Amino acid sequence: MHEATMSIEYRSLYADLSTEYDVDVELWCNNRWDIIFLRGPDSTNALEVLAAELGVYDAIVDGTDVLAFTSTCLREHGDDFVEAHLERNDCRTIPPLSYHDGRIHLRIVASEFEHLSRLFEELAERFAVSVVSKRELETAGYELLVPRVAGVDLTDRQETALVAAFEGGYYDIPRRTRTADLADEIGVDRRTFEYHLRRAENRLVARFLENFRSVDR
Repeated sequence: MHEATMSIEYRSLYADLSTEYDVDVELWCNNRWDIIFLRGPDSTNALEVLAAELGVYDAIVDGTDVLAFTSTCLREHGDDFVEAHLERNDCRTIPPLSYHDGRIHLRIVASEFEHLSRLFEELAERFAVSVVSKRELETAGYELLVPRVAGVDLTDRQETALVAAFEGGYYDIPRRTRTADLADEIGVDRRTFEYHLRRAENRLVARFLENFRSVDR
């Protein structure tokens, strides 16, 4: 089995909420109603929009976190664009669907890698889509069903530094490169590279701990 995480620029209620109210959105849908998790400083205002558009059966507000159960499903309003593409290419999604910065982030699995490739090509004809990660699944474990760290707002420089460090072997044991070498590779001085790398690491760890603690409550 193969997995790919794809990021797709697509206008929808939840994608628009993520930009207009600066919230991270996670969606579980059972074809009758949606379960929505919102996180962000303006999450309560985003909840009001949900109530107006879909109706809210009930909600829990905990600071900047909101867990809401809608009265209807967004699919009833025609927002099921990805389903037909998935079915045509024999692919499946692993919930939840995540929305951040106006994009939907999907974890997609398929029995053959070629199915994922066809899906990407088909989506790319209509949308701005990128592959965030891909891998072959060889072991079974509950952690495969746990959402990855999502909605981490990295700047372009932070993302560039983090990707260069990971791909260059900076996090390998033993370490295969130095920050000075990585800085030269992307054309910045060592101090600047280390600053952006540390900022990226800090944001990733902070978001991971937020997610971990919310699950561990």
